[in-house]
Amino acid sequence: MRTLAVVPARKGSRGLPGKNTRLFKGIPLVAHAIRIGLKTCDRVLVTTDDPLVAEIAQEYEVEVVNRPPELAQDDTPMLPVLQHALQASQYRPDLVVLLQPTSPLRKVRHVMDALKLIEETGADSVASVVEVPAHYSIYAQLCEDSCKPGAIKGAAGWELDEMPGTRQACAPTYVRDGSVYIFRAIRIEAGRLYGYDCRPVLLDPKESSTIDTAEDWRLAEMNA
Repeated sequence: MRTLAVVPARKGSRGLPGKNTRLFKGIPLVAHAIRIGLKTCDRVLVTTDDPLVAEIAQEYEVEVVNRPPELAQDDTPMLPVLQHALQASQYRPDLVVLLQPTSPLRKVRHVMDALKLIEETGADSVASVVEVPAHYSIYAQLCEDSCKPGAIKGAAGWELDEMPGTRQACAPTYVRDGSVYIFRAIRIEAGRLYGYDCRPVLLDPKESSTIDTAEDWRLAEMNA
């Protein structure tokens, strides 16, 4: 199947201005994602509104799509960004591999495992995940009881006496870690990302990072 790695790297960032062009372990943050894309996918595309990001992408001889301002806001969903990238691209893939620059700890094997999984299962999508510590699981969380102001209940809808009594009794739960997403291009064009069948690739938390702040950056560099 034809694969296209899409690296979304807009100019604005409230938590860490200029992070996509800032040097991480000696090279721009966005370049880490580009390099992984070149090693795992047939083609690589960078979608950006930042001239500096575009220059970095051109140094790696990958396709650049100029993202319009309305698709480069803090609250812009990923779906229209990918739809725009596909429409503007000179390449027609079967699979879109989303590589966000904010996850510089991702490895080639993470992407290859995800590609193997979507091909073997025929799933609509794949997302990398990390396991939530049991004591933070939805099965252990509490929330305010809307029927009894001031009281609490299990966040999963259970009464306190119904909740698992130990962390060992909590079923595993996961969160998307942002390192790797794979979507079928036909689903994106039809207005969906995950489709109806999304499979997980489980990552070691030590190989997972999402850089939004200076502290995130420091921790990622420590683990790189």
